[in-house]
Amino acid sequence: MKQLDWAYAIRLVVIAYWVSFGIGVLEFLAVHGHAPAITWIARRILKRNYVPNHVQFLFAEPSYVGMHVFGVLMPLYWFTKRRQVAILTLSYAFGAAVMGVGVRILIDTVVALLLWLIVAENFHRLRDIIITIAGLGVIGIGGSVVMLRNPRVESLLANGPVNGDFSALARLFRTLAPAEAWKADWAHFLFGFGIGNLKDAIARGYGAAVQALTAMGGKPQSNEEIRLLGNPPGDHYIFTMSAYVDAITEFGILMCLAGVVLLFMHITRNGAWNKMTVCWMVLLAYLYIQFEGYAFYALWMFIWVVGTRIYGQKRDSGEQLSAS
Repeated sequence: MKQLDWAYAIRLVVIAYWVSFGIGVLEFLAVHGHAPAITWIARRILKRNYVPNHVQFLFAEPSYVGMHVFGVLMPLYWFTKRRQVAILTLSYAFGAAVMGVGVRILIDTVVALLLWLIVAENFHRLRDIIITIAGLGVIGIGGSVVMLRNPRVESLLANGPVNGDFSALARLFRTLAPAEAWKADWAHFLFGFGIGNLKDAIARGYGAAVQALTAMGGKPQSNEEIRLLGNPPGDHYIFTMSAYVDAITEFGILMCLAGVVLLFMHITRNGAWNKMTVCWMVLLAYLYIQFEGYAFYALWMFIWVVGTRIYGQKRDSGEQLSAS
């Protein structure tokens, strides 16, 4: 057994994410033409650089902001109740929204705040029930108003997902191509194509996916990202932007269902079924719809926390957390 200094670990996480947020502010200035030096540095340091077109903080994709803020920081606050984590989470979420990081952070923020409200309130009291219902209404209406004023959302609503946005069409194709491969090959749907074989699955379903999107009125052949998937370079990294599509394609639906059963057994064995667990699971289930990284620590942190049985415990600054 190793002893983890809980306060020290939290402090490191908070500092790291505040540094990332500060860099995001500098990137925001670069996007608006006020910090050309930041653009110069970003182009030479960041492997996947979006500056000066988009704010990305220190993440590989601007769309990954929600995964960090709500997949890591918000659950970290739930089970530690650290005020500095709550301040960081809210600052990051609203700061990213104000800086126009993307549509996804707007949707993620609405979903996450709804779940935060459910976790925070005690439904045994009428007052808390009324506050929760009112809060859900305010968050839902407010979030809808903000999103409907976003140009990308307006375009998607007016033209549909296949014609309303370049990125949305590419994401849809990345899901549809493997799904077409599943339909044509039930053995691989059940048992998977194998780790690292997403490229083969997408190649098998490529033609059918193009036909399906064309039938919907889209123009997939005019999308550069989709064309690249048709004949990718040998070293081109293939991904689908969805953990579910990745997992089913590589491991098969049977292995995925077995993984879900094992996760539920892990929660039951550790006596961790409660409101926070359910909300945390719902949040992760939502976030991984548009995130494909198996190694990202949101899911693994959930599994670890459930195993340590530390729900609802307050931790003083000098307390140690036992971890295997």
